[in-house]
Amino acid sequence: MQNRMQDSYDVFVSYSHNDSDWVRGYLIPLLLSWDLEVAIDNRVFAPGVALDEHIQNTIFSSKQVIFVCTQHFVASTWCLKEVELTLKRGTVKCIPLVLDGPRNVPRELGNITWADLTDMQHDENEWRKLCKSLNGKWSARTDEILKDLQDLASFFGGFMNNKTTTYVVQRSHNVVHDKRKVDHMLSLESVEALSIAYLLLGRIQKTKNVEVALSNDHSELSTELGKQSAMNCIVLGGSRPDLVTKLSGRDFDKFYWDNELPLGHEKTRKVDWEKEGWGFIIYKSKSSIGGMVIFLYSPSGVGTRMATETLLNNYWEFAREKKGREFFQAYDYDGQLLFEHEYTD
Repeated sequence: MQNRMQDSYDVFVSYSHNDSDWVRGYLIPLLLSWDLEVAIDNRVFAPGVALDEHIQNTIFSSKQVIFVCTQHFVASTWCLKEVELTLKRGTVKCIPLVLDGPRNVPRELGNITWADLTDMQHDENEWRKLCKSLNGKWSARTDEILKDLQDLASFFGGFMNNKTTTYVVQRSHNVVHDKRKVDHMLSLESVEALSIAYLLLGRIQKTKNVEVALSNDHSELSTELGKQSAMNCIVLGGSRPDLVTKLSGRDFDKFYWDNELPLGHEKTRKVDWEKEGWGFIIYKSKSSIGGMVIFLYSPSGVGTRMATETLLNNYWEFAREKKGREFFQAYDYDGQLLFEHEYTD
């Protein structure tokens, strides 16, 4: 076992690698901003050492352990091993940090008060309680990071709420295969766009109440959308303009069929996609708990995939710049921004 002084770390973070974007993007920067010495696998685990030895050594060297409790955590053998080793040591302080509900807190940690960030990732009070529990020091850097989290919550609105259903609606096609009609066939690019949309939702810890609905050539859905009052949608490709119009309050129906973009205040803009070189567009309605829509459209599957990739790769920048506002952007197939409009009504 590596020789390391006991309690050389203020906190060890135990988490599933399926949650690594959230842990490394949000949690670790906050812990470091509290002037804490933080141990996490990619920072302290050296190559060539057995993993169980690394885990035991790091737990022994830490004053406290945060367990990032998610559905991925409780499904991980290694995460549960870390719980077992921590409890066996006996003298280390355990803090379950709950991201998606108490059902994902391991039974062994059930009698320990947890930090509950379920749908409250941007809540300053919850983070201040965790900071105090860890004997950290709140700083100006903490405020900057928390502002980013608040901007993210403002941008995505109800998409970050695990209690509200999010539908990912993808354009599908009717085809004939072996002389049989097949509805809801997807191209490779459409499957890739769906996968990227799911990856985006995972990045913001939207892990529950996500459903896919396919919309074929006749705008028939593969599954009926729920009739709940709070519902959010990511609409991919040329599917269901009526749904986009309903959730946005903008008449995108005309945009689909007449290339007439609504600008608000009863104004429109005629668009010639080929002449203007448009490849794909990104539209986001005003942020709310329910009734939000993100519209990623292109006449081609490749363009729809590019729209989804653009949102995934730049969602932090979108959040900082746009916050909860409603906007429309058009890009060419090289990913260059050609047109932008922000709605003010």
